[in-house]
Amino acid sequence: ADNADERLTPLAMKLGIASQERMQRFSDVVQDLEKARDLALGTTMTPNEAARHGLEINRDGVRRSAYELLAYPGVDVAWLAGIAPQFAAIDAKTAERLETEAKYSVYLDRQQADVTQIRHEESRLIPASLDFASVPGLSNELKQKMLARQPRSIADAQRMEGMTPAALTIIVAHVRNAEAAARRNVA
Repeated sequence: ADNADERLTPLAMKLGIASQERMQRFSDVVQDLEKARDLALGTTMTPNEAARHGLEINRDGVRRSAYELLAYPGVDVAWLAGIAPQFAAIDAKTAERLETEAKYSVYLDRQQADVTQIRHEESRLIPASLDFASVPGLSNELKQKMLARQPRSIADAQRMEGMTPAALTIIVAHVRNAEAAARRNVA
């Protein structure tokens, strides 16, 4: 992974097995990335400004940071440097890390939102009548496990082997739909 040094160097430092030179080099890399990230987060553009530079984004009037724009296809630090010269000072390795981080942050934010939603839903009960085999979007393996175990709540389902945040989101949505249908039938 591109960020192996970011994940492992602090551990090596904690264990006292990283040399002073390695610790200094790591500190410099982290500082360079933080400066580049701060610059990207602090530089914003409206959709109209982006369009003037050849980038078509949703014209909703919302200013987007250069960091957000890095998640768009065709946008990289070199493109940003053509608009805001201060980006030209970012070295190639830092630019690559920043671009990768910005692209994946969209997915990480989405996944974090899913995790937060699941935490709020943990106490939700799963109706005994729910037919897991009919839940679209779940793998056949997970459907079989759900049918065999018959979890009583979202928390029970969450603890099952092979359960993913995406599958839990599907189950929560299916349970909500079943609850809404039951309320409509009562009314």
